[in-house]
Amino acid sequence: MTLYSVGVPRPHLLYVAWGFPPSRGAGVYRALATANAFAEAGWDVTTLTAPREVFTEVFGADLSLESRVHPAVRVERVHQDLPLHEGDLARFSRARVASEPAWFSATHRLSALPFPEPVYGPWRRALESAATRVHAAHPVDLVVGTSNPHVDFVPGRLLHERFGVPYVMDYRDGWALDVTTGRRTSAPTSRAWRTEQRLLLGAVEAWFVNEPIRAWYAATLPEVAARTRVVANGFDGDLGAAIDAARPAPPDEDAPLTFGYLGTLYGAVPLRTLLEGWRLARARSPEMARARFVMRGHVGHYGRPEEATVRTLAEYAADGVTHEGPVPRAEVGAVYASFDVLTLPLIPGRYVTSGKVFEYAATGLPVVSVHGPDSAAASVLDGHPAWVLPRSLEPADVADALVEGARLARAATPESVAATRRWARTYAREEQLAPRVAALGELVARRARSAGAPVREPRTHDRVPQDLQTARPPAATGPAPVRRVLLLVGSREPADRVLARAAGGGDLAERLAGAGGRADVTVVCRTAPQEPLPGVARVHVLADAGGLAALGDSGGYRALDAAARRSVPGRVLATLSPIDEPRTVARAVRRDATAEALARESDLVVAVDLPAVRAAWTWLRRRLVPRAVYGVSTAERVARTGA
Repeated sequence: MTLYSVGVPRPHLLYVAWGFPPSRGAGVYRALATANAFAEAGWDVTTLTAPREVFTEVFGADLSLESRVHPAVRVERVHQDLPLHEGDLARFSRARVASEPAWFSATHRLSALPFPEPVYGPWRRALESAATRVHAAHPVDLVVGTSNPHVDFVPGRLLHERFGVPYVMDYRDGWALDVTTGRRTSAPTSRAWRTEQRLLLGAVEAWFVNEPIRAWYAATLPEVAARTRVVANGFDGDLGAAIDAARPAPPDEDAPLTFGYLGTLYGAVPLRTLLEGWRLARARSPEMARARFVMRGHVGHYGRPEEATVRTLAEYAADGVTHEGPVPRAEVGAVYASFDVLTLPLIPGRYVTSGKVFEYAATGLPVVSVHGPDSAAASVLDGHPAWVLPRSLEPADVADALVEGARLARAATPESVAATRRWARTYAREEQLAPRVAALGELVARRARSAGAPVREPRTHDRVPQDLQTARPPAATGPAPVRRVLLLVGSREPADRVLARAAGGGDLAERLAGAGGRADVTVVCRTAPQEPLPGVARVHVLADAGGLAALGDSGGYRALDAAARRSVPGRVLATLSPIDEPRTVARAVRRDATAEALARESDLVVAVDLPAVRAAWTWLRRRLVPRAVYGVSTAERVARTGA
């Protein structure tokens, strides 16, 4: 079977997007919509993206997004090594175990050698190889790379230099520009800026999500100003219809209002500012005192919730604030249907728009912003009939804005909601992408005509490429065997606190057993838990590690250690000390016969925290245990997949 229709070939787009479904990152919706828009316009589309497990195991995934990829988009997943996120202790080098700070610093710096972008730089070689292979099999007419990471821009430049293929750079945020501070992230003489400048000078177009970012790049590099474009994020589909379909009819007009937030919460979001205003509004207004505040979405950018944000949310639980978890993309309309007023807390900065603002506008609901008037989001919402911007970010002014949002919700009518949705229609994602897709199609046709080559005409797909990388292993059948899992906690804190921070909540016996069944879980720790550990069958507290451990626990040594760890050289020297915590834990484990006996009986040893890594790695090297990993999330993957 051929992958593409026979006859006159269509134009072929190579789309490069590290964050493609099932990624749950903020940029995935733009990437998904762009690939789909070209396929819908009749192009052949090949997407280069990261392996599926990068998202399902490390950065977080929304599996529902995979079904939204246009069936004519061919997805090729390009192998990517992420040693900084490796959890299998069998792959830890002796150098890494000896001094994690030294290894991390060296690995981080070396990763920027192939391309000036730490962590992602080494992916350059695999991307270039994949792009060359795709072009050889089915010649590429246009490359669009979407960042970040910015290494996504590399295949376009490569095919341009070797074969004259035009390429587009699609920025979400800036690279040389820090959108939160407005300052440069790279000096004009730096390798990073020289690389970015070279890429920009060769691009046929550069897309930016808002006018302030575009204007900054146009002023910084005037040679490319005429080729810069604003392609806003926009919203997907008929969101209003999805909301209406999920709303109860008729609505209960006397029910308490529900304020809502849908999006990723992380440290830079002014969450406490919003919640302090919420608390004050509830004290001022009877309407607000009855209201509740429901937050949905991920907490933090990785698979594990961001601890500080979780603590902040917990502080306001008594004020009617709940966080009810992430939302699959297919359920977004139903979630908005459960809200009466939307809140929009954004990190400050005139270059910050947020993709969520367009979706908020499309709901037709009142929107209460928690950001300054200089935010790029303000220019999007200007003209929204039910938008409230507080006078300042002081709690009293935020409270006033929330009360006004409640008033607007009570005053809303079906007609006013419909009018707001009509106003927002210009922000539909297809409205933003369609002009660029058409213009680039004309560009490709002009280039073909000028070269005397046949013009490739977009047309409806009548044969669908297959994603050659999406085969799934067969589902396991029958009950999963009971696994014997040992969790080793190296920190001096009580074990329950360390596990709560590292693993979150839930029954550990269920989480570590795979599909069905229960694991037999043992915790070995330095300090006994103060609260029960759900799913843990037994706890063993390590015996005293000797005089060096006592010295390490002294106030004087702790102060000296804390001072040393303020710099990379200091952290490296601290890890070489015999009193360093991982070395202390390894000695304690070696002297504790019970701990070693428990390890021998285990199928899997999990170093829960960094101080436990050296001891677990040593057990593995001595062949006391068949498998050892770092991190509870890695252990869950091993239990789930056996990999």
